[in-house]
Amino acid sequence: MNRILLFGLFCCVMLNCYATTVQLFGNAPSFAERNVKVFVHQDPFTNTRQTLDETIIDSSGKFELNAIVEKITKAFIQIEEKYAIIYLDPNTTSYQFHFPASLAKNSVSKSKASGKLIFENLASDDINTLILEFNLLLDDFMYQTSVYLTMPTLQDSLFKPQFKKFKAKIDSMYSGIDKPYYQDFITFSLAPLEEVNNGRRWMYKKFIKDKPIRYNHDLYFRYLTSFYDNTLRIGTGSKSDIQNALNSNNALEEVKNIIRQGKYSDREDIIELVVIKSMMELFSNRAYSKLEVMKVLKQLRSTSTFPIHRQFATNVLDYLTKLDPGQMAPNFSYKANSKSNSLEKHAKNGKWVYLHFWASWHDASIAEFKLLERLHEKYGKHIKIVSVSVDKDKANFDRFKKLNRFYKWDIIHYNFDNQLLDDYNVAQLPTYYLIDSIGRIKESPALGPSPDGTHKTIEEIFFKIKLQNEPKRSKVGSKFN
Repeated sequence: MNRILLFGLFCCVMLNCYATTVQLFGNAPSFAERNVKVFVHQDPFTNTRQTLDETIIDSSGKFELNAIVEKITKAFIQIEEKYAIIYLDPNTTSYQFHFPASLAKNSVSKSKASGKLIFENLASDDINTLILEFNLLLDDFMYQTSVYLTMPTLQDSLFKPQFKKFKAKIDSMYSGIDKPYYQDFITFSLAPLEEVNNGRRWMYKKFIKDKPIRYNHDLYFRYLTSFYDNTLRIGTGSKSDIQNALNSNNALEEVKNIIRQGKYSDREDIIELVVIKSMMELFSNRAYSKLEVMKVLKQLRSTSTFPIHRQFATNVLDYLTKLDPGQMAPNFSYKANSKSNSLEKHAKNGKWVYLHFWASWHDASIAEFKLLERLHEKYGKHIKIVSVSVDKDKANFDRFKKLNRFYKWDIIHYNFDNQLLDDYNVAQLPTYYLIDSIGRIKESPALGPSPDGTHKTIEEIFFKIKLQNEPKRSKVGSKFN
């Protein structure tokens, strides 16, 4: 089996060899000879993936992966576009499971894993067993009572008594289990319901005030960030106040001062987490300067007294700026029209690349193909158009290609390469990038072929590129000619 075991020696050194190697024996006959990997998220803000191990599934559908973990860790098994969650428990040295072909497919965005593995011989006290049991109980409770949550008049009389009984049942069943990760899983799965039952002030005192931050527990972190959602806009945090804070030389402290005016904002560590989350949101808001937002994150990276926050700020800065103009475009290889190509190859040939992500089910994407055809006919000598379909069902892409053979530029399928979608932050469609003749990002995101709100299209830039490449043939006065 061709396996690439990653990070093993590194993790052993960093963890003083207290970590455990957990073996994963999988069966996925529907995916024979495909790539499979196990990965974790490096931080709760960017969800950047760290691959622990990957291999090729053999012809019978069998595969083996190894993951080194120090404590219970939420991980993901990925085959093509399909994912399933597995909790790696150091007390369980091996897992056997079936990866069903029917696992639900994910959307184009930074998708959460969807689907369940079918385990074999799973111990009753394994974390996966316990979480599966609890989730079934919670799903059943929500099925019976969710209607009460939508009707405020019924919350006190019907929901709260039912929730109290359910909580007592869960406590009696699981409170004696000595697995802190599992206890936190229960606590923060129920936290939104607890808030309905007891109110925000009670929740703050019970679960947040004077309590350690569980950085590695996604349910805790999800609740914490939702608890402080919109905190930057509380108090005097109007748009102008935020803008003034960002423009200040001491921008980080000014932003913190706005946050401090909100409720439950008396902890410096939580304030910094709110800053990081807020800056990620403001970065994509055109009302604010990206440079000023980055300035806040850089100040936090250099001044925070919490090492993990400095790392978070670094990760977020890297994530937000990896596609900035001037950065080298993430390379990928593909095959189109029986020819092998890559971004690096186009750069070596001095070709610009107009990279386009689309899907056959997305009407706005399809509507622009005629415009792309026109651009290809006029500027194809200088600019390579590469249209990457993100269709989860490749049959839909194949059908589109068959019906539209007259399109002559490179139209390819992403071939379930989720790393490609991550590399280019593909969260909406259509998405365009312009890459220059030496492989650097020039426009990110680039204008599309259809007019934007200012009636501009990418053709104006295409025309300038053509002028640069053929100065004697093009006439300045004949724009877009």
